[in-house]
Amino acid sequence: MSQSINLIPKQEIEKQTEVKVLNLSTIISFVLLGIVSIVSIYLLVSTTGIKRQVRTLDASITSLRSNIKSLSSIEIIARNLDKKHKVLASIFKDRSYYSKLMDELNARKPGGVNIIDLNLRENNKLNITGKADTYILVAEFTNTLLDKSFANGSPLLKDLFGEVTLNSVNLENKGGGVNFSITLEFSAQKLKEVL
Repeated sequence: MSQSINLIPKQEIEKQTEVKVLNLSTIISFVLLGIVSIVSIYLLVSTTGIKRQVRTLDASITSLRSNIKSLSSIEIIARNLDKKHKVLASIFKDRSYYSKLMDELNARKPGGVNIIDLNLRENNKLNITGKADTYILVAEFTNTLLDKSFANGSPLLKDLFGEVTLNSVNLENKGGGVNFSITLEFSAQKLKEVL
């Protein structure tokens, strides 16, 4: 077997080893420096981008908050409008069609009778004051109000009027007419039905 004899002095070997280790550590240091530089540049770029996004989102959030604040008055108006709508819906649902009452009164009123004043009272009563040419026309008016078979009125409202009370009848001195006042009871349920 052959053995090699190393004639290089021991100090020289240590120096060469030291140079090799130094070269290797320098290369490793440069590689690590390069990796750290790349990572730090990446982190710097990404944090700058994230900060830019945060500023953009903060501006967007501020803008949206101001929009929400400006819409709060519209929300209040919308709520009030909704409440008013519900009230109107309930009124229209349960309303009485007083125009039917007026049409029926007009249909049952004889030619020589003029209604001057109508006052709606509690308990479905109506005060009517007016003027007629004669006493007979006042009597005819009160009778036609109670007539369930009256031909000229609406057939659905034939029993609209319940009771007629003649409060007063006065002969007018100057014009020759008759002033009258009657109280008329009517069915409010009939006024709620749609014709």
